[in-house]
Amino acid sequence: YDIYGFYRPNPNNDFSLEESTGTDLSITAVGDLTGTYSRAVSAVNLGTGSLSVDVTGNVVATNSTAIAARSQYGGDMRISVRGDVEGLGRAIDTLNGTFNTRDGYVGSLDIYVAGNLYSQYSDAIRGRLRYDGTLNIEVIGNLDGGGEGIEAEHRGTGTLSIDVQGNVTANPDSGGSEGIDAEHEGSGNLTITVNGDINSGSEGILADLIG
Repeated sequence: YDIYGFYRPNPNNDFSLEESTGTDLSITAVGDLTGTYSRAVSAVNLGTGSLSVDVTGNVVATNSTAIAARSQYGGDMRISVRGDVEGLGRAIDTLNGTFNTRDGYVGSLDIYVAGNLYSQYSDAIRGRLRYDGTLNIEVIGNLDGGGEGIEAEHRGTGTLSIDVQGNVTANPDSGGSEGIDAEHEGSGNLTITVNGDINSGSEGILADLIG
């Protein structure tokens, strides 16, 4: 299922696609996406193909998570935004895999944002991978989270990599929000690079390699 050239300021509902036929799910949005009462982008792939979201502009959700994406039965997931992402909840919330790890499925998770990310009450980015594969998060701009800046979780085999070129702010007055919270429960390398400053309510970087 593919959508290309989609532009929609959204005052009433979210932009939502759900794929369950086993094929790929792809969203390409040219311009800005705005969700006033719900998510700006909601994408769910219940098949075995890939899921990709590519937005050339800004993504804003004034009362919810800006971008939410979930894939359940393997396949690669890619989120790419060339503008800013802003949400009342999480700016970006992704899950590649079911809530419990499934054996035999593989897939990667790649999140790329060229602009800034802001969440008023939650994490700027939450990225979770439950399969064998690579989890990669790259942000060129700044991160500002009402919760954590980045929460990343890898439960399979493969590399977990986080690269932030800008600053990370994670609710510095909270006393309990990490700038970056990365947990790798499987086997593989865990690397974190931040070129800017980190201002957080708890640890600047909390990295846990369990596997």
